[in-house]
Amino acid sequence: MVFERGLISGSEKVLLNRYSAMGDVLRVMPYAKALKDAYPNIHLTWFVCNPWDELVRCQPYVDEVIVWEQSARNLNFIKAISEIRKRKFDILLCFQGTDRGALLSLLSGIPVRVGAHRWADFAYTHNAEDVGKFIGLDVKQFERPWIYVTKEAEEKAKGIREKVNGPLLFSIVGASKAVKRWPAGRWIELSDLLGHLGWSMVLVGHGEEEENLAWEIVRSSKGLKVINMVGKLNLVETAALAMECDAAVGGDTGFLHMAKLIGLPAVGLFGPTLPGNVGLDDIGVNIVVSCDDAGCERWGCPNQDCLGSIDAKQVIDSLKELLRDF
Repeated sequence: MVFERGLISGSEKVLLNRYSAMGDVLRVMPYAKALKDAYPNIHLTWFVCNPWDELVRCQPYVDEVIVWEQSARNLNFIKAISEIRKRKFDILLCFQGTDRGALLSLLSGIPVRVGAHRWADFAYTHNAEDVGKFIGLDVKQFERPWIYVTKEAEEKAKGIREKVNGPLLFSIVGASKAVKRWPAGRWIELSDLLGHLGWSMVLVGHGEEEENLAWEIVRSSKGLKVINMVGKLNLVETAALAMECDAAVGGDTGFLHMAKLIGLPAVGLFGPTLPGNVGLDDIGVNIVVSCDDAGCERWGCPNQDCLGSIDAKQVIDSLKELLRDF
């Protein structure tokens, strides 16, 4: 544990840096909760970009949030560093191994700094590529939940859930890169198969492209209750909705990390990324495309329909494997 290395006695002011992106912010939450559970007297502040601060602010184990506003990005980064210096933190735990993460560490004025960078390890007093492991806290020893939502979000999610009878699938239709999205045609096939099994779907995501994808799915789905919530919920409300669902399906995106954090049985769809490389190897069942270049991370790959080789029957079979009463 950290105190065994002489870094913390239990009452320090700790700054946690994981400012983006949503999936990575969610991946760090169990470590933040475990740290606070182990050392309840520390003051834990999280440095994070908007809009991911919506999720962080709801967590009772986080005492304070410093937000890096993404409008006027560079100017606001300088302002954030100035604010950090004023707070006089004792320890920095940097889960953000980027150039800006190292720069923040160097300029923070914090005496104890844990983190790593591919060429700027001098930015840290203690080098650790896996900060969670360095902390020495096994998150599996600590009870869920690792993510909390507001009562208002819970009520809104329950209202959506009441619109359907039977099991509900948390359907993650989008992703940050087009090549990581399951095509609309496959979602439509899945909706038809689910309809015969008494399931309903709620579509989640954000952004214009994902909204268009969702409307295509809704228009073409037959005999199934499909609720389109793409672009209609904030992040906390989406988390609350996931808690009301019975299973999840989606590609490599922040909402799949959300499903994992909640403990929702999930089927992950992978092509240009591999589940083990993005912290999603233990979500339930993962389907990886049968391609020699799987995991290539080529966002501009000529085959933007990469995940299209995964058909709806494979997903149904995976859900049956996950859920005894499917």
